Amino acid sequence: MRAQEFLLEYRRDRTAQAVGNKLVAAFARVENISNVPPELHGALTLVSMAYYSHRYADKPVMLNVFGKIVEAYPKYALQLLGTNQFKTQLIDAILAHLETGDPTAHKEYTQWIAKMYIMGDTALEDIGSTLKEYLYKFALLKRKKLISPPANDINRYSSFTQFMDVMDKYELPDEEVVDKGEATEVYEDATVRVVVPEDQAAACYYGRGTRWCTAATKGTNYYGQYSRQGPLYILLPKSPAHPGERYQLHFPSEQYMDESDSEVDLYELIVNRFDLANFFKQQEPAISDYIVFADEAVVTPLLERIKQMAIDDFWDQVNEWEMHDEYWQDYRAEQARLRGYVDADGDIDWDQVMNDEDLGDYLDWNENLGTLRSNMETALNYSFDDIKSFVFNDQDGNHPEYENADISKLPNLVSAIVRYECGTRARDDNIVSLFIDRHIDVRTTRDLHKPGAPPWIVRRV
Repeated sequence: MRAQEFLLEYRRDRTAQAVGNKLVAAFARVENISNVPPELHGALTLVSMAYYSHRYADKPVMLNVFGKIVEAYPKYALQLLGTNQFKTQLIDAILAHLETGDPTAHKEYTQWIAKMYIMGDTALEDIGSTLKEYLYKFALLKRKKLISPPANDINRYSSFTQFMDVMDKYELPDEEVVDKGEATEVYEDATVRVVVPEDQAAACYYGRGTRWCTAATKGTNYYGQYSRQGPLYILLPKSPAHPGERYQLHFPSEQYMDESDSEVDLYELIVNRFDLANFFKQQEPAISDYIVFADEAVVTPLLERIKQMAIDDFWDQVNEWEMHDEYWQDYRAEQARLRGYVDADGDIDWDQVMNDEDLGDYLDWNENLGTLRSNMETALNYSFDDIKSFVFNDQDGNHPEYENADISKLPNLVSAIVRYECGTRARDDNIVSLFIDRHIDVRTTRDLHKPGAPPWIVRRV
């Protein structure tokens, strides 16, 4: 980012002209629909379609963009974005939200905020809450001359994280009496307490020293937005592994954060760090449907069915290829005659051919298929524990999404394991993986209201 793109004195119109396109690109890259304000939902979808059209089906979507209903096609979204002043309105809206993160009267930090936002350092939600909290602290310390150069120069900081790390080293002067609010302790054992804040004051009290947007006291506080969706669980370790260690879990939005507002591994936290899996299964029954938290007795029959369907299809395809492999048929016929496998009429005796170990197995002839069978069988014989190990060890470096995936994603996970064992990255390069992804579906039976039915079934689609 060139320094001259930002002016010493902040003006929204000039900043929009200088870096507006970069703000829009960052908006498309950083934001997601669950975090942006409702009035920006339509604009975010339109921008995402414009920048990432390959993610969308080639069909129209009706959107409310700044109060105007439009029909958007992915391939024309970029053109649509440039019409009807949508881009201008979006740039103005982004800057307005960035300004909310600046606690100063003359918005002296907004240009720096815009620069950091363009770098993709954080989302609008946290700028108006957590970052504003830190900038308020920075401005107060600077005004009282309690922070020395060069730490008192906002432009010295190259990221929000670096800035907040430095601010964490300082204490606010004359700290006010803190309102503890109302909270419910829902669990306690020898290692941890779990509390659920019942109001914003409690969310702020138990979130002191964290970077949670639900603990903001100077910026926009999002406690209400999250608590309406479901409870916020705050985990307070009795023997912290490091100063300030605490966690906040919000299951409806699948956000599991440590005190620095960094995402943590839910399984590692409530199974290995604390013994909380059974408690949370009772409190949040939906996580029992996460693959990694599901009961082995539920998952194992599904794995067996997926395995059998994949193997059956594999052999169907092998038989088809064998019938049409002229090189294989010619080789066997030639070898049969050389070995004397002919009857009195001079025709090949195929019974003798099939009994010959060198001529009876097509997979010995087609080494690629033979290797595929071996690797496929290794993958399909993964136990439930093996599957969980695959998810958390992340052997092929590309599947963290399965850590919070429910059982309906089991075929996709098995398909990924097949590709891993076969050494193929692309699904289309592996006939077993391709079949599983396209033709095996796992669905819940709960909506079918069939008494005695298993909770999940496997079917071919």
